[in-house]
Amino acid sequence: MHVLRAKTVAESHAETTRMARRLFVSPPAQRMVLPILAFALMESFLLVYPALDGVRVAWGALAIALPAYISGYATVPLAERLGGRMYFRRSFLLVFVSLIMVGAIELAVVVALTSYSIFGAPTYAFRIDRAVVLGYGAVLWIRAVILTATSNSKYVRTLPAASLHPVLGLIGLAIFARYGVWDVVMAVAVYALFFLSAVAYTEIAKRPLLRSFGADGL
Repeated sequence: MHVLRAKTVAESHAETTRMARRLFVSPPAQRMVLPILAFALMESFLLVYPALDGVRVAWGALAIALPAYISGYATVPLAERLGGRMYFRRSFLLVFVSLIMVGAIELAVVVALTSYSIFGAPTYAFRIDRAVVLGYGAVLWIRAVILTATSNSKYVRTLPAASLHPVLGLIGLAIFARYGVWDVVMAVAVYALFFLSAVAYTEIAKRPLLRSFGADGL
């Protein structure tokens, strides 16, 4: 007969540590190369949809993946030069998560437009590349919040590293989609709104700590 034995404190602590390591330790940067490329291809396909143009998909994937790779590598020295702390593992994982966010927003827009067109509405009257701008704005929000908490708590010093991927992504998108000046201005305005909301969110999140402990923990 098997008798269940309660775990000791040391055993429970060791198991919790192993679980936390699996959940929160970033994978090696080189393991993120192919997943980033895969998501870039998917997002490029959605960007040119409903057209089925392999050449355009390839160029679109390059316009999405290249800024992601550059950002994954360059965020580390940029953050450290400005007094923060960053690691390549975390940087490439952050880029991958950012592309998931962009892809999710893009997919939601494509599904909505497809569903809308079924009922006789104009097919894809809304430009899908604008959804990508919205996605990159969300990326800026995520990067600003995360880097403020883990790299540098000063917003001015966090902004260059946080905005690196969205800015490079916008450059790639502008070249691919042939943006005009007005499109770029609107994208910058979207970025500004997302960054300001990230600052507001961080300040609101710090208030309970300030009231309880007199410090914000950042």
